[in-house]
Amino acid sequence: MQLSANHPDPLGVLASAGWVVENAASVFIRDQKICVGAKAVLVRIKQGFDTLAVGFGDAGNLQDNVQAIFLEDVVNFSFWSDAGSPKWRVEWPPGQFQTGGWYAMKSCFERALSEGTPLLDARYLLELEEATMAGIFRGADGTIMPLLAPRAENLREAGQALLEKFDGQFVNVLEESGYDAIKLVQLILDNFPSFRDTASLEGREIRFYKRAQVCPNDLSYLFPGQPERIRNLNQLTAFADYKLPQVLREMGVLEYSPELVRKIDAGEEIPAGSREEIEIRAATIWAVELLRQHLGEYSAGRIDNALWLIGQDIRDTARPHHRTRTIFY
Repeated sequence: MQLSANHPDPLGVLASAGWVVENAASVFIRDQKICVGAKAVLVRIKQGFDTLAVGFGDAGNLQDNVQAIFLEDVVNFSFWSDAGSPKWRVEWPPGQFQTGGWYAMKSCFERALSEGTPLLDARYLLELEEATMAGIFRGADGTIMPLLAPRAENLREAGQALLEKFDGQFVNVLEESGYDAIKLVQLILDNFPSFRDTASLEGREIRFYKRAQVCPNDLSYLFPGQPERIRNLNQLTAFADYKLPQVLREMGVLEYSPELVRKIDAGEEIPAGSREEIEIRAATIWAVELLRQHLGEYSAGRIDNALWLIGQDIRDTARPHHRTRTIFY
């Protein structure tokens, strides 16, 4: 498959993912299904992304909202439960249960702030331990959030960098970027190591930058009616995770080799950094790019959000997503 981007690729994500797709052994993009996927995406986009659907609450002011979204992105990864274990779910507000990973995590932030936990204070994050994390992200009925220890480590790292370089506030990172999405991603990559989402294949660096790219896209929802408030969002790629390829597979846009189908459908873990996992993520990025080219008027981030929401709608009927334990998605 010959791939060609028709817009800038300043982060090099499309270029490195494109090489993987062109040399794939287990994951393939079916061009003839792009129009089918595009129709479904267009329907979902036209339904609108309200605040609840996107998953953001309101911390009270722009500075706190920016801080909250950044810190949510610091710990936005790996919500799926091991086979035989109950799904992590959260009760908040009282009497309401959130079972989707992002929704549950966002609810934990809202609950912690309502309980007086200074979760947005970078100094507080410096001392954050796993036991404290367990309380902040406590699940209903004793369910446990996966990977609490690395999440605590990521928050400590974020708190330290914010205090040392940005006066404790991520809004200062946003200001330094000049509200430019690409500059913001680069500042995140330069200053917050947990966001450096790359892999190596045959001696090549493969770039994904999932959470780093999610951040400016997420922040853009703080400015409804101001589509250019954060510039160059259209130069971001898809945010390759485990839900998007699941949806793209259901649409027929992605096709897996028989052996990979067997592993995923049996719930076998696909190791982080393995060729199969890299191929899944690279194909996801390029499938969304092809959808973007087909639709013509929407960014990859917008299409990504639509696919993610479709994934929420079909989560009880779709075939399994691939299982990879990683801090990157």
